Amino acid sequence: MKKKVIKTTCILLVISALSKLLSFLIRIFIARILSSEAIQYYSLTTPVLGFLMTLSQFGIPSALTQMIASRKKAQDTIAAAIVLSLINNFLLIVLCILGIPLYAQIVLHQSVLIPVLYACVPLMPMVMLSGLC
Repeated sequence: MKKKVIKTTCILLVISALSKLLSFLIRIFIARILSSEAIQYYSLTTPVLGFLMTLSQFGIPSALTQMIASRKKAQDTIAAAIVLSLINNFLLIVLCILGIPLYAQIVLHQSVLIPVLYACVPLMPMVMLSGLC
């Protein structure tokens, strides 16, 4: 048991280090290719995308894991999580479609970002599905 925990911890450590390294390399690559104006738009859009991903998952994957571990009827829990996630994502997508122009013009003061922010909207259901699978 102790060896398995140590092995799993080492695997997670290596994967985390690789993830940080790839993120670092991608940022260098983006900085070399994009213009300074494009990097500014990228820097404004990235936190919004992270926030939308957090809202799209709604904490359901971690709650689902905990609920399945404590119950024997996993099917009911999974079905409820899927329904709750679908309702959450539908409402969030409608809110984003209506609110993106206001957010881009009032908060970011960059109406150029409206198409980029709209492009982030289809990612929310994909993030929700990846959290449930």
